[in-house]
Amino acid sequence: MDAIQTPSAPTPSGHYSQAMVHNRLVFVAGQLPIDPKDPKRPARAVVPCGVLNLGYQVEIVTIAALR
Repeated sequence: MDAIQTPSAPTPSGHYSQAMVHNRLVFVAGQLPIDPKDPKRPARAVVPCGVLNLGYQVEIVTIAALR
């Protein structure tokens, strides 16, 4: 597995990563709509769910295949 890290995104807290790649699949989980320049920008889309970490209203989970 390879971790994906970019200085353009907020640094993950704790043991989290921005994304992981394994067998040409990219796994992105638990991404909150944080703008590094302004952490109070709201999200544009919301899917109803339980209470999220840090009081955010949307969290993104994605699995994508690389070409």
